[in-house]
Amino acid sequence: MKFLDSAIAAIALGLCVSSSAATPVSGDFAVNDIAKRDCIADAAIIKKWKEDALQRYRVAFSTTDSSIVYKLGEVCDKFDDHIAKCGGINNNIQCYFSTPYSSWLIDNNQLIGAGDPIEDCLVEAFREKLANHFGCHIG
Repeated sequence: MKFLDSAIAAIALGLCVSSSAATPVSGDFAVNDIAKRDCIADAAIIKKWKEDALQRYRVAFSTTDSSIVYKLGEVCDKFDDHIAKCGGINNNIQCYFSTPYSSWLIDNNQLIGAGDPIEDCLVEAFREKLANHFGCHIG
């Protein structure tokens, strides 16, 4: 019985030591926090118009970190991740870089009359996905 108690104690001690060794040092968190503080991700509706009996929206998105501007196209597919949750429609979504706007844009449709709250929900969810993808704060 004494052997069993000693073995259990040794295993418990081993688990504690191995889990504490795997814990990141505080410096890792500080570097990540500094990187997040220096980067803000934002997305906003910049234009609305009616097209084919639908409300069309143009959403501009960006980050304050100029080193990742060319990578922003990587997140285009994340815009429609919350369509079902927000109650929207997945119709004619286009994502592209616009030289006149000097920004990445997403054009999409929602039903007339119900569109604004749905689009606000989509933009808010996309802003969060954009920030998380690049390790930025939400603007």
